[in-house]
Amino acid sequence: MSGGTAVPYNLRQNKHVERQLFVDLLDCIDRWHPLKDYLYVGFGGIYFEDFKLLHSHFAMHKMLSIESQQWVLPRQKKNIPYGCIDHEHCDSSEFTRTVGKYRDKYKADNLICWLDYASPTQLAAQLSDVKALLPSLVANDILKVTLVADPHTLATVPKAGEDIHEKRLEILRQRLLGTQFLPDGLTADQVREETYPEVLLGSFQRVVAEAMKESSSLIFQPVGSYVYKDTTQMLTLTGIVLEKTQLDSFIGQTGLKTFDLAGLDWRLQHINVPDLSLREKLLLDGTIFKKTPGEIEAAMGFKLDEDAEDSIRMIESYVKFYRYYPNFHRVVV
Repeated sequence: MSGGTAVPYNLRQNKHVERQLFVDLLDCIDRWHPLKDYLYVGFGGIYFEDFKLLHSHFAMHKMLSIESQQWVLPRQKKNIPYGCIDHEHCDSSEFTRTVGKYRDKYKADNLICWLDYASPTQLAAQLSDVKALLPSLVANDILKVTLVADPHTLATVPKAGEDIHEKRLEILRQRLLGTQFLPDGLTADQVREETYPEVLLGSFQRVVAEAMKESSSLIFQPVGSYVYKDTTQMLTLTGIVLEKTQLDSFIGQTGLKTFDLAGLDWRLQHINVPDLSLREKLLLDGTIFKKTPGEIEAAMGFKLDEDAEDSIRMIESYVKFYRYYPNFHRVVV
């Protein structure tokens, strides 16, 4: 994501939940392989939120922010929160081609790389980055990828006599340079808001399968796959490279199999928490362990959405993710 176009994090509560979930996944992996000496590479933007989070949580001290836009670098320099964070003018494609150089520079045996993409028109290049990076990863390296998963970025208003879903599929084929990255058997009906993340997941799985053929002893094990929407619907996919013989030990030591919000099988989980006042949040927190969603709504005395079913779904989502719900406070300095 470009540092010049980032949306303030206090306006993105579902993003906040997903980011906290990422830390919980890493906490599990930390039991298997301590993360303190990993090299973390991501798109710091101007806020460096993920850098601050991982440094404070895991005491990571090898951190590199890459940025494709030269003009953003001076602004980044003023916002770097810790002296252990470097920033460099480098795009994701260059990084994926030269990852070994960074391992050597930081004397890092392993890395965590978060490719946080924000441009829906560059999907083929983004998947190509993943395909190029995976063969360079070694056992216990961690990769997270964020993709725009909103079909409205393909097409919004059809012309007279034109089927919007057929048009979206046509544009998707163009962006993915034909069928190179498309899942097998894709139909126009799948290019809808509720199913488009599954399409991109299928593309990602295809890329992973092709790239991992070059490493016969290694596998890419998913640990969490999420869909969320604040302004635009996004898909995040996180996994770890493992020796095939390590898989059972990894699952046992990390406890991920019993973590309901993890995903060892590419299962997508949707994050859609309601926008709550502090009073509403406290009211929900006091009832979620004692009542069903319908009973909670009745106790509140109001709905969270005009649509009755959506209101119940929002309560269900809050119950599922309440531990990660953001709390923002006004601070005068």
